[in-house]
Amino acid sequence: MIEKLDNKIVLELQKGKFRKEVRLLSKPFDYKEFLFVIIFLRSSKIINNEDIKKIFLIIIFLFYFKNFFKRIRPFNVNKNITNRSVGKLDKNSFPSGHSYISFLLVSILYKKYKISLLFIIPILVGFSRIYLGVHYPSDVIFGYIFSFFYELFYDNLLIN
Repeated sequence: MIEKLDNKIVLELQKGKFRKEVRLLSKPFDYKEFLFVIIFLRSSKIINNEDIKKIFLIIIFLFYFKNFFKRIRPFNVNKNITNRSVGKLDKNSFPSGHSYISFLLVSILYKKYKISLLFIIPILVGFSRIYLGVHYPSDVIFGYIFSFFYELFYDNLLIN
């Protein structure tokens, strides 16, 4: 049932005219670009070493999750879904790494600056991943959920 709904949502989003600009919404969370984002945030003293440790540890968990679940990307399962991404992708889509990492980074920034509007970032990132046909909506939602629980676990068990 979820797979059917996932496919329907992706196909609906891909009906309209393709906007290349949507790729830019998730570009800062591509692995190479994200390294530069982290370096910039650290050198600007927006995040600290503990934040970097938290972020890189979640990336390790992400690879384990993707290899554990092994959900194939939407465009490889449904030939009506177009891969609109230009980057190289691994074969597994669950959970969405871009959603996972963007939610964690925004959570870290929210704790420091209390700006609720920051949460628009992971929403736009998640939308772009679905629109590009590289993730199902459930991949994105579970990326947020896993990130949320990881942060709770990290903050309450690993650093206390």
